[in-house]
Amino acid sequence: MRATRKSARIGVCLLAFVGAILLVSQASADQPPGPPRPPQPPRPPQPGKQPEAAANAMHYRVSAGTGARPDYEGSNDYDPFPFGSLRIWWDDGRYTEMSGAQSSGSAIRLNGNIIPNSPIELGPTLQYRLARDNVQSGRVDALGEVDPAWEAGLTAAYRQRPWSLEVTWVHDISDEYDGHLLELAGGYEKELSPNLGISLGVSSTYASDEYMDTYFGVSAADALVIPGYSAHNPDDGFKDVGGRMALAWAGDNWGGWKLVAVFSYYRLLDDAADSSVVDESGDENQFFGGLMGTYER
Repeated sequence: MRATRKSARIGVCLLAFVGAILLVSQASADQPPGPPRPPQPPRPPQPGKQPEAAANAMHYRVSAGTGARPDYEGSNDYDPFPFGSLRIWWDDGRYTEMSGAQSSGSAIRLNGNIIPNSPIELGPTLQYRLARDNVQSGRVDALGEVDPAWEAGLTAAYRQRPWSLEVTWVHDISDEYDGHLLELAGGYEKELSPNLGISLGVSSTYASDEYMDTYFGVSAADALVIPGYSAHNPDDGFKDVGGRMALAWAGDNWGGWKLVAVFSYYRLLDDAADSSVVDESGDENQFFGGLMGTYER
């Protein structure tokens, strides 16, 4: 019965999420256009071609690769892991993107921007948080599985290249931990040369009591039977802080292709780091690294 209620709730939220994007994006598209761009010299007509009408062109970028990540949040054991991203955007600044959350936990994020022609961005966010099960640590496995969780919320950002500031709030909608997360992030992007670009970011995530208890809590009963473990009832607070770096390189004749190296480091904080899940079985230092190919047009 609980699984049925969870599935129904997730389905309703997914439909509402998709509907919000479609309705607000259409409303945004109907708004007056932003300030006109400086006039450009006219292009000479090409034989057999009609002049192109002005359009809000769509672009996309798809990335895929492989890397290594901790097999649970706080682990010191690493597993190979496929990863990637998909971004679709328009010239007026609206976009939708699927990528990873910027924190020590593993979550796939779908978000977007519905405000055109503005450095301020706002849009709905949907996340899928990966399960904690069948990890290499037998003591962590003895605590029981943590099922995958669906999370929904909002992302707001301010971007004035090369800098950006971003805030993401999500709440569990799958009844897995019934809490919320608030992620604060800043970024910097720059082209170092015609063939090389760099992206840097820093972030920290505030987690509710419910999230902390689900992923870092140890009950008194578990502490009695799991060697080396102590009972732990963590409070809400900032659970991690860290950063990421990506280097993108393209050859002279690669067209829209690039090779991207990604690295991130997050340090677990306070009650997250003090948990036996981390202190006894894992490591407060969390790393991720990988290599992927990217195509953009």
